Amino acid sequence: MGLLKGLVVKLSILMPSNRTTPGACGRILQACSWACDDIEVVVRDNSGSLDKQRILRSAEGPSRRIVIADPCEAHENFVETQKLARGGFVLFLGDDDCAFDRGVARIAEIAGRCLPDPGIVGITGSYLLELAHGSQVAGYRDVGSENPVARVGGYVAYQGPNLIFYSAIRREVADAAWAFMDAAPLKLPFHDQLLSLIYLLSGRFLDAGRLIFLYNTSNWDTAATSAASDLKIYATAGLDPAVRQLHWLLCGLEGAWLAMFSPFAMPYALEQRQAMASRWFELMLRRFAGDRGHSYGSVLTPRATQLCEKWLQRAPHFDLAELLDDVSGFLATFAPDKAESYRAFWTSVAPPSNGEVGRSRGTPSRRGL
Repeated sequence: MGLLKGLVVKLSILMPSNRTTPGACGRILQACSWACDDIEVVVRDNSGSLDKQRILRSAEGPSRRIVIADPCEAHENFVETQKLARGGFVLFLGDDDCAFDRGVARIAEIAGRCLPDPGIVGITGSYLLELAHGSQVAGYRDVGSENPVARVGGYVAYQGPNLIFYSAIRREVADAAWAFMDAAPLKLPFHDQLLSLIYLLSGRFLDAGRLIFLYNTSNWDTAATSAASDLKIYATAGLDPAVRQLHWLLCGLEGAWLAMFSPFAMPYALEQRQAMASRWFELMLRRFAGDRGHSYGSVLTPRATQLCEKWLQRAPHFDLAELLDDVSGFLATFAPDKAESYRAFWTSVAPPSNGEVGRSRGTPSRRGL
């Protein structure tokens, strides 16, 4: 493997940072303490704070790279930080989250051992969740399976934060996933879920067998705080707030399309791809059904509601091409150029051909495929 030639660093800890609080600086300095021959720490700070920059510069060293960037959106900061990695595996760490010293050391140990095996794409473990009303330990089942359907099923079966995103990922796989999603014309708030889906399609995960991460869920503890965070991202993408009503429907569409038609899914048999797409879409439709009744102050609320009702009534049958048409049509009511680029991107993932795939219960289809 080309990646192994001359490789020294087993693990890159990646910290795109914007917060300027003492807590954020403390978490960055803790991460810098893990730097060694096997582990590099890369911090890309876009806060613009001179005081914070002085603190970060004091931690700079051979395996501790501090990059001071101009202010930018969070997505850009993540993408640019990813590009700086040199390790065989990469692990994102937020400046409001913590990892455990021994957990990180264990991940680096496993990374060094499994680098020659491209079938192993990630290293996960147990996560300590700091919730509004208590704490709990969480993890995934079946993500280490050789069967991609079982891996995707294990991921969607866990009803909680997207913890696969905060697992160590083989850098080649992460690079491919981020490049694919960065090409999408609209940067949407659920795209971390699609990155995790691509990772699961790409191979299996090993379990570190210990606590690796402390995740603070304060930004997502309630439906109101979660929606507020999403609305900021939709606004940055230039979308009407009514799109938030379609949030999980969009996630279902894009994930099912990935599982059916993307290059990451094509190594698998059609039956496996259909099973993965169905499990993904059915879960997102359940989330969608439980997230109704909000208008978000938009004049397009009646049209968004009408679209919601149509697809809830269709369950469990769904046609991905028709859904893409409906979503693109809704976007075109306020942003025709964005709608066209959205449709063009997803159709380019699966160019149309002659023929018809029949629909059945829980099985996705695409007209003309």
